[in-house]
Amino acid sequence: MVKYTWLFFVAGAVLTWGAYVVTIDHGRSELAGIKQAGRPLVPGPVAAMRAFLFIGLAYFFMGVVVPLVYIKLNPVDPAKFPQDPKFFARGVTLSTVAGVLGAAGALCIVFAVGYARAQKVSPAAVASLVFCFAPIVNVIISMIVEPPASKPSPLFFLGILMAAAGAAMVLYYKPEPKPHGPAAGHSLVAPAAAAGTTHHAASTSPPPAARPAVTAPPRHIPTPPPLVDWDRATMRLVEEIDAVWDRAVRSKFRDRQNG
Repeated sequence: MVKYTWLFFVAGAVLTWGAYVVTIDHGRSELAGIKQAGRPLVPGPVAAMRAFLFIGLAYFFMGVVVPLVYIKLNPVDPAKFPQDPKFFARGVTLSTVAGVLGAAGALCIVFAVGYARAQKVSPAAVASLVFCFAPIVNVIISMIVEPPASKPSPLFFLGILMAAAGAAMVLYYKPEPKPHGPAAGHSLVAPAAAAGTTHHAASTSPPPAARPAVTAPPRHIPTPPPLVDWDRATMRLVEEIDAVWDRAVRSKFRDRQNG
């Protein structure tokens, strides 16, 4: 069981991060008043910062309170770990940088879902693009920091190509979000007042004129996707990736071998 403990934590990260973007989107929409009034009642950046404020409070609880309680309840035994580095400066610095990167990513997602909604783009496209390219960036940075012992398999570059193609498909076939409207029980006008106003208007005003005929809007026929020379595009992408590999990793690997 201990052998697969790490997979349980992976599953936890998948479930929590999988629900992360959609939860941010709905929280930001509630703080903007979109679901109550059917339109933003405050500027988009204000709603985003309101959402990020409470995200930060949750980060403070999960990232400060919980670790302090755990460290207090589980002190390190100096007899078993005599070389405990404690809060080593380099570890503290790198961990702080990691926290800043995580918070900056959360802030970018908050603004991304807001501007995506403004352009009638589903937040699902935001999550798909983030979780498509984030692993690629992670692997590239890891190879630069710690160069591999040998050149990666061609299947590695094929995986990058497939991920890029998947991102392109997400952008091209992105779904349009369902418009947010007033939720049930959140009418801006009280039912009784609305009924009284209607009855008074009906008793004092003349009968309304006939409404003009409403014509249905023309149907939108989507244009077919443009033809793409995939062979040429694939070869170009492989050449660019190989050039980046040669500049960033292979030269560093050769220097390490010569040294």
